[in-house]
Order: sequence, then structure tokens, then C-alpha cells
Amino acid sequence: MKLNSRAFAVLAILAIAGAVLLVDSDETLASNMGFKENKQIFPKDGPPNNGVNLVALPFNNPYATSQDICDAINSPVGGTPPACRIVQIAANTGITSTDTCAAAGGAFPLIPRVGIVVDSCTAATAGIIVGSHAPGVAFNLYQQVPPQPKGFNHYPIPFHTTNATMGAVCTDLGLVSPTRIIKINADNGVLATHSCPVANPGPAGLPLVLGESLIIDNVAVASAPVPSHF
Repeated sequence: MKLNSRAFAVLAILAIAGAVLLVDSDETLASNMGFKENKQIFPKDGPPNNGVNLVALPFNNPYATSQDICDAINSPVGGTPPACRIVQIAANTGITSTDTCAAAGGAFPLIPRVGIVVDSCTAATAGIIVGSHAPGVAFNLYQQVPPQPKGFNHYPIPFHTTNATMGAVCTDLGLVSPTRIIKINADNGVLATHSCPVANPGPAGLPLVLGESLIIDNVAVASAPVPSHF
């Protein structure tokens, strides 16, 4: 299933203790920050959404700017291969910040507890992401209103989550119709969308992946749910 034109346009602008999440090839280990993850970043080398890496930073983390993410993922800084690009959307205002890792002075301050996009990489890269969850801290969900991309809520799946599927996120965050969740597999460009509040059928059964984030849009009423955790 493909994103609608609005969702695709936004993307173009652009720990678990208990092993509930599928880690795939990433490795997660204990660290003095809570967890550290060997985060893999897939390159842009195929279908439209291939190489669009939706990245979840832990609620507590040491990263202040986009350049910190460039450093953490070991992005090239120019030449061959060219650098990756970091993108973050403020869902309450629709402001989209971008930074090419090779560009001097292009760093922007990261919005806490909001997922990021790493794209435009022409070669695979990886790096260690560290952090931990912040129990009792809410995730702000903003209403879908013009102009776009207002209401594109980039949800960083928290470390220590009790959710294992897209449908479980609907239930946990109290998401109702017409809210939907979008998941992108950056390695092959495959998209999955799930309409809330349905809990299990179809793509809701897809496992969440540690270190990935989700797009939540079509939110009718703003809210500030507190994600469940161990």
C-alpha cells in the first residue's frame, strides 16, 4: 500500500528489557545510559521509500542537534559517498528542519521525544545510539490541520515499551478513527498502514522494530498519552 500524496510529500521533504520488540539485525545491549543499539541505516538505492529510515531516539538521550545524529550514525561528510540527510518535523507547527551532514553550519536543535528521518544516504552506515526511556513522560499528539505537514506526528517507539505491534500502539495511545499509523521498511521501501482503533488484523500484526519510529496522522483531537512501559 502506498502513502497518499500528502504523506509522500512530507517524507520527500524529509529497549527493550524482555525482548517484546523484534530487533532484526540491530543489536541492543545494556549501557550506562540504559541501552545502546547498533543502529543500521539503509541507503537510497531502489524504490521511492527505500532508504527512508524512520529513526526513534530514546526519550532520554544525549543528542542535542542534528549534527550529533550525523556523528552517531557515522554518516559520510562529503565526497564519495555523499552524506546522509537528517529531517525532523514539528507536528504542532508543520515546520520541517533539514540538515545534510556534510553542510557546515546546517545543524538544527532536535525536538525532544520526536522521531527523525535519516535519508538520502548513498551507502549503508551504522552507529551506536544510546539512551533510555522516561517513565511517566507523555508523547504529544497534534491534530491534523492545514497546512501540511501539521499533524504528522513522528512517534519514537520508546525503549521499555510493552507494545509489540502497530495495533497495540493504537490501544496503548488511545488512538481512534480516523487516526492511522504508517510504518516504512527502509531496507526495501515496503510501507504498512494501519487504521486505528483496530487492534490486530492485517498490518497491525507486523512487529515493531527497536530503533524505528512510526508516523501517526489523521488525528482528530490533540492528546498527550503516556506510553506504557515495563
